[in-house]
Amino acid sequence: MLATYGTKFADAYRGVPLDVIKATWQAGIEAEGLSRGEVTRGVRACVTGRQKWPPMLPEFLALCRPPVDFEADFEVAVEQMRRRDRRADKWPSRALFWAAAAMGGDLVVLPYKAQQKRWARIYEEKLAADREGLLDDVPERPLELPYNPTPVPMPARVREQLAGLFKRTNVTPKD
Repeated sequence: MLATYGTKFADAYRGVPLDVIKATWQAGIEAEGLSRGEVTRGVRACVTGRQKWPPMLPEFLALCRPPVDFEADFEVAVEQMRRRDRRADKWPSRALFWAAAAMGGDLVVLPYKAQQKRWARIYEEKLAADREGLLDDVPERPLELPYNPTPVPMPARVREQLAGLFKRTNVTPKD
């Protein structure tokens, strides 16, 4: 932070010992249960200039784990599931994939408004599970076997029974 913000950072924490700053930030990050990736997201927001002033701890925590845009993520999930049929999907997170998978076929056939509450509940569960390291990676779409039915010849005994049935019912069999 000091290298990124220089005197702005030093002025913001003037009079506070560096070891106290480090311990406070570490405790805050641990209390939130932030993953390494989330902390990296927060640092990236500072380094890329999106955050003009050095953040205080609560602001930094918000940069690490920004609020979820459920509708936008729903749209990404729908698009990726459609692409998955062509094996061209690229999921931005495990949580998004597993939430989409949990929604099943409803995801791509019903509009967001019709399943907004269900989506939010499932997606929040998957985000929490991902933070706990409980989600598997996104699996590759399995290859589908080509549909090429090979006719199976009917056993002679079955053919004879059917012929007798057709004869008794006066029905003409169709091939």
